[in-house]
Amino acid sequence: MLRLSVLFIFTFTSLLCLGKGETLWGGADSSTSKIHDTASNHLALVKSGKLYGFINTAGKVEIPIEYEFATNFSEGLACVKKDGEWGFINVKNELVIQGLSLVFPTRFKEGYARANFGNKKQCFINKKGRMVSPYFRDLNELNNGLAKASAVDRSTYGYVNSKGRWMIKESNMRFTYNYSDFRNGMASFSIIDSSYHLVFGFIDTSGKAVVEPNYKSVKNFENGLCPVSSIGFRNYWMYIDKNGKIVLPGRYQSASEFRDGLAVVLPYGKEWQLIDTSGQVYIEHKHARDILFSDGLSVFWNLEEQKFGYINLRGEFVHSGYDKAYGYGGGRAIVKIKKTFYLIDKLGNKLAELPYDKVSEFVDPNATNEIKMRL
Repeated sequence: MLRLSVLFIFTFTSLLCLGKGETLWGGADSSTSKIHDTASNHLALVKSGKLYGFINTAGKVEIPIEYEFATNFSEGLACVKKDGEWGFINVKNELVIQGLSLVFPTRFKEGYARANFGNKKQCFINKKGRMVSPYFRDLNELNNGLAKASAVDRSTYGYVNSKGRWMIKESNMRFTYNYSDFRNGMASFSIIDSSYHLVFGFIDTSGKAVVEPNYKSVKNFENGLCPVSSIGFRNYWMYIDKNGKIVLPGRYQSASEFRDGLAVVLPYGKEWQLIDTSGQVYIEHKHARDILFSDGLSVFWNLEEQKFGYINLRGEFVHSGYDKAYGYGGGRAIVKIKKTFYLIDKLGNKLAELPYDKVSEFVDPNATNEIKMRL
């Protein structure tokens, strides 16, 4: 996963007294497991002056800082701009696709990249840079082999495959208002019900409605579950499976999608909770709404200290004291103290000083990663 800097806000003075190994709700946890430090071949995008490049988890330059623009690697390739032309490089800094006149940078996802050439011309290209689909007026990225699209002349809307073939057309679907990208085989749609309410349900990749439109609002399926909100004066959130069965009734005031088996919820009358797919509570705290873990640690913000740091799954402080902090990837993270960036391990040890103006988190270059439009 991707990992993003997430704010974990604390607003009470007592946290200033907590030390390493103490939990968010007070007291020490004698069952705390040791953090094992490991590093991998992850890369981080960095910027020096006006140029971009990549460093490895040792803090060394892996790809020279020579590009006018660059994105994170995704599926082994990174979109770069040099001498006014766009292209893609591999982890060896070999230019494998060149000469693209893109309007926006892009990434590879499910083996293909969406290329926007402007003037209502968008299509898919393969990893050799060859156009594999016709042009579309609007074209989203592939998700589960399908992408939302509209024809150049706007005569057709729906979903196409990587070759640009229409697989689901809007005229064959039950809805005409909103429909989403597919995520884990499911896409949401909406209709106006008999009470003139906008309600949501889900279709599968065949276009068949598999979850009836009975919900006021929905998010995305992750780890087999999706948060949905009920219709009514006091609507509440719960989790359903892909058959529409309620798995975690919860009656939550708010609920996030699951990521790596964890979600953040707010039960009515209680504090924010970090739960797993069975509903087991890991952390309960009034400021836990923005927890997001990567490599077993999450960035947090201590309002009283005005510093960033990291907590583990038990809610324990591991290390802190940073003016800026990025999510862990490959066992390494980048933090900022005053005006200087540092490479640290999972124990908080400083491994190297990084002489860059801007940085991002470490990512696995072969994974599907979000692109950074701006550092």
